[in-house]
Amino acid sequence: MAHVPIIQVSRIQEDGDEISNLKKMKPHVPGIVIFADHNRQMPWSVTYHAVVMFADISGFTALCEKYSHMGQSGVDQLTRTLNEYLSALVEGILRSDGDILKFAGDAILAIWRVGRKEELQSEFVKVAKCCLDIQEKCGEWDTDIGVKLTVKIGLAAGEMSVTFLGNKEFRHYVELGPAVTAVNAAEHFCQSGMVVISPDTWEYCEQGLFELEPMEDEKHMRLMSLIPTKRTRSQSLPTTVLVSRRSFERRMSDEKPPEFPAKGSLDLASPSKTKDSDSSDFDKPVSGLKTAVENKFKIGSRFGKLRKIVTAVTEMKLDVALRLYILSPVLKKLDDNQPLEYLSEMRQVSIVFMNLVLSEGIDTASTLQTIFELVYSRTKAMNGSLNKLFLFDKGCTFLLIFGLPGFKSENDCAHALMSSGRMKSQLHKVQGVRNVSIGVTTGTTFCGVVGHPKRHEYSVIGRKVNMAARLMMNYPDKVTCDTDTFQTCRLPASYFVEMATKQLKGLKNVGVIREFAGFSGEQKTVAKQITHSMYPILGRQMEEFMFGDQVAAMRSEAPAHHRHLVFSGPAGIGKTRLLDQILSMSQQAGFRVISCQCDLEDSSYPYFITSHILQSLLRYTGFSEKLSKDAYLTDAVGVNNAQYLFLLNGILDCQLETPDSLIGAKFNEQSKRQQLLRAIAAKCLHSEAIRECVIVIDDAHNVDTSSWQFLCEMVNLSHCLIILSIRPTLLDVPTCRAAKDFMEDPQVKVVDLGSLEPKYMAPLACQMLDVISIPRDLDKLLRERVHGVPLWCMEFLRDLVKNEQLLVVNDDGQSDLVSQSTVAPNQDLIKPLTPARELELPSTQKLLHVAAVKVQPSNYMMDTEKDFLSATGYLYASPSRNENHLTVSDLAQISAGGAMTSMSRPNSSIKPKKLPAVTAKHRLAVFEKDVKPEDIPIPSAMKELVIARIDSMRASEQLLIKCAAVLGQKVRKDILETLMPKAHRSKLSKGIRKLMENGIFECSNAPKHIDRRLSLGERSNVKSKCYCNAEEVAASEPNSVPSCNEPMFTNKLLQETAYEILMESQRIELHTKAATFLELSADVLRQQIPYHILGRPPPREDLENQLKRIDLKMQDLDTMINMRSLRPDNRIADLTFARTAAEMKTKRGRRLAVSVTSENNFPLARKIAEGGTPVEQIGQLIDSLLPVYDSLIYHWKNAKEHTHLVNTMIEAISASVERKKLKKAEELLESAFAALQEASEVPDSNLVTAKLFRMKGK
Repeated sequence: MAHVPIIQVSRIQEDGDEISNLKKMKPHVPGIVIFADHNRQMPWSVTYHAVVMFADISGFTALCEKYSHMGQSGVDQLTRTLNEYLSALVEGILRSDGDILKFAGDAILAIWRVGRKEELQSEFVKVAKCCLDIQEKCGEWDTDIGVKLTVKIGLAAGEMSVTFLGNKEFRHYVELGPAVTAVNAAEHFCQSGMVVISPDTWEYCEQGLFELEPMEDEKHMRLMSLIPTKRTRSQSLPTTVLVSRRSFERRMSDEKPPEFPAKGSLDLASPSKTKDSDSSDFDKPVSGLKTAVENKFKIGSRFGKLRKIVTAVTEMKLDVALRLYILSPVLKKLDDNQPLEYLSEMRQVSIVFMNLVLSEGIDTASTLQTIFELVYSRTKAMNGSLNKLFLFDKGCTFLLIFGLPGFKSENDCAHALMSSGRMKSQLHKVQGVRNVSIGVTTGTTFCGVVGHPKRHEYSVIGRKVNMAARLMMNYPDKVTCDTDTFQTCRLPASYFVEMATKQLKGLKNVGVIREFAGFSGEQKTVAKQITHSMYPILGRQMEEFMFGDQVAAMRSEAPAHHRHLVFSGPAGIGKTRLLDQILSMSQQAGFRVISCQCDLEDSSYPYFITSHILQSLLRYTGFSEKLSKDAYLTDAVGVNNAQYLFLLNGILDCQLETPDSLIGAKFNEQSKRQQLLRAIAAKCLHSEAIRECVIVIDDAHNVDTSSWQFLCEMVNLSHCLIILSIRPTLLDVPTCRAAKDFMEDPQVKVVDLGSLEPKYMAPLACQMLDVISIPRDLDKLLRERVHGVPLWCMEFLRDLVKNEQLLVVNDDGQSDLVSQSTVAPNQDLIKPLTPARELELPSTQKLLHVAAVKVQPSNYMMDTEKDFLSATGYLYASPSRNENHLTVSDLAQISAGGAMTSMSRPNSSIKPKKLPAVTAKHRLAVFEKDVKPEDIPIPSAMKELVIARIDSMRASEQLLIKCAAVLGQKVRKDILETLMPKAHRSKLSKGIRKLMENGIFECSNAPKHIDRRLSLGERSNVKSKCYCNAEEVAASEPNSVPSCNEPMFTNKLLQETAYEILMESQRIELHTKAATFLELSADVLRQQIPYHILGRPPPREDLENQLKRIDLKMQDLDTMINMRSLRPDNRIADLTFARTAAEMKTKRGRRLAVSVTSENNFPLARKIAEGGTPVEQIGQLIDSLLPVYDSLIYHWKNAKEHTHLVNTMIEAISASVERKKLKKAEELLESAFAALQEASEVPDSNLVTAKLFRMKGK
């Protein structure tokens, strides 16, 4: 097998050359998109005569499986192997003037367009030679882990068309026609290593040029080889070339096979550094056109300036058009000038494959446009991404992905299922759609940019991708999912039905397959209510006081002075629990309460929250259901505006007719609608039935744009207090102008909600587990690992219970498990409150709420924390029931006998065994006997929550966090600057300040303990300030945040997770850069310390210094000769010699041949004495050097530079011994021996080993 280049994804760009947006986008789309008419109305189609190639690669799934078991290091090797193989295929296609239409995961669809049907004959010869050459070089490709990659190729020629679909946000294209259908059928007859030609292609071929072998159907032919001829037709010209085809064919010559690039010559993310980087593969088909156009512009120098203007305008328009065809995660990286390698990762995502069987005889383009708009809107509403669209003989197929970078949420698989169910229901109503089959899988999948520097796409590859496709095809007209999706989504088990297991091609151990059929796919009509907790709220006293202050201000004589509150915080920080407490306080104060919780899909329904608020206000006033006969609305909006009430039909759920006078009339509907809404809301709020109202909206970042406009109108209304909870991303990147205006309104106060203090972790765990105490070791783990985030605490406890590491039992005092040291919080903090709060709702609204609970899928979250354990397998009994309860001693016996229940979910494939009921009286949480708390790992669910938090940040902030994570929890700004791409270094200070404001960073020199007497804002200010320079902080303004030189992660788990996201090659590169920087810093200190103290070799001196040293030695030798030649008869000389000899004797070392006297007769000795560093100063320098050694050891170790690592350890050992830090020296010595054993190649390893043994005293 011939070796082809390894595609190395480019490293962090040091040159900082920013490639134009157009050049960066071109490789992501095919030529047919670049040269399309982007001004045409969607949908539109274009027809070509073309040769079509479909190359299907086998072995990618097995490759992903093996590499995924290697951890993060496997991601880098997988990316390299994929791009190495794909680049070989793509290079052959591009050099044959082909256009890569699509990367379909582990397949490639390419076309060779011609201007006329007659040109297909010569074009097919060229394509056939290209395919044979690809099979010769890539037909059997051995990888470094024993998986063999193979390819099978189908060929067809004829007529095909490309239909462009989309909207103002996103566009795609789909290929169809006889040639596409034929090439798909030809590929089905292929086996590995084959090239199969479709039957219809023969009319375009000179059959005498090919050696063929018929397939089993006697119609399709296998291409074996080309029959050599003296002269064959040359490569055909593209259709757009502005020269004579006939004149070109006169220059016939023997064709050369596609040339594959030299090894290591390709760079995926740096096309500017490759040959012909300014042009992509699609530039070649139009080279004649470009040349002709450029020649016209070159006529006369007077056209030079005009040419530049036309080129710039054309590229600007094309730049805008191409953005619509590129996936959003990729666009974010391109816009931020980030290397594309940061998109390649093994990531947990949910894959949705959807196939639609269409009826015959329909308007295909129009039907596909309708389907596209529906699928795109429903997918976007749930934070999904539309990745691929195909149209083959099996129907129209969509590939949707949930959980990509920048679009990850806390429960992607639930969103994937809910979106699939809703799409299936709505697609069945589209004319021309016969059935809809959907397969949903969840798991770790390779997500990244694959291909060639001049043509690549963002793809997902892995076992879960294949499984979703197999589920789609084997379970027609159903929404099916795998076991991982079922267990991870946490939707009610009643939503699923187990299916008969079928054999899925190429897959083993697929587990239980379930149909998702739990709810109606109709549009939501009722908002979800805020979840209520039965336990006291913990650690939110300051926020409660703030709400109380605004209530007092609203009830004062100047109600306009109160401010609406917006609580901002990341997912799981406790916003919902705080709003639940505010609801309880509002009801106790006698307010009318309107509350709801926004789901992700609510943002796609215009006026959804407006409708909920307005209908609640009207019902509180006792408003009649018959709008047309009730004078209340007419009085509210005025007689003149009453005729416009039909504009509120969808909002008030009524059917008012449009007056004849307004039919065809032109007026601003949106402005008039907002005017009516404000008038009705003001009328309701001033009514006696309401008087004072509190509107509480949880997850308001999901509020639709139209409702934000309504909330802006509500801000200035008296007798109304609005309380919202949002994610911080809404402040950084508002979803609409109205949302930005609301947050910046002077009457709105935004409050950052921080994590809970560590002391509340034990009470919170007791509430979640419904126990009175927890093990002390568990309290320590929670303080260290969950960082005060309630959702992380729940996930951590859930994982412990599921894995049977944490047990909930009754205390009977008869077991050893009771002897575990426990923490028992104050009973007032963990005792359930009065029965669940009943919201004061109008009778109609109560019925609607009950209906919503029964049918809405958004109510899948637990209503109380008590459901937490039941969801993981525990079966509860009422405390009043008199049954045999599970005691600690019972549990010990069960555990010893191996009969402990499985903590699987109810109705799962593994049925839990029923335990004796456990009551709330004396319930304890204890560790299982053999559990070592220090060995408990971080649950994967917690890491997914952290990844979702990182993904919610801006691309530049994500890059900064990933680079900073390499440095550890404490970060040095000067080192971080060297790790960042050059284009981002100027933004570093601003980025650090922003992350400090968001609570990701804090100054490492900040006070450890914050005065609790400070207000919430003052405490937040302390955390976001820099204390690296006290004078600078004192001189700065109270609210300013100076750039911090030594920030640190406030959350260690976030730092560790951000580090794990990086590919191994990225880590090695960043560690190497950091170590190189530190080496330069250490050299400044090393130069002031004698080399022998650090165990370093003597410094190399240049020739001039060596000559000077020899000269000084000669002068010393002359002095000694003169001293020894003194005669004893000279009395003065005798005394001098005796005194000199005595001093030499006392100062002579064991290896010195000549000693130094106190006389200044020796130039070399005098030179050393004059240039030496005082001992005290040397000690200070070594103390400064020791922490640098620690950092160097950390970075060289992770950079896998064993030679540098061992040498640094030897220096650190010598320095530690010099400062009498013997324990540290011993630890370093053991680590050095271990590093030396792990190292494969270390220069002079025997000498290094001997040196280490000498240090050890052996």
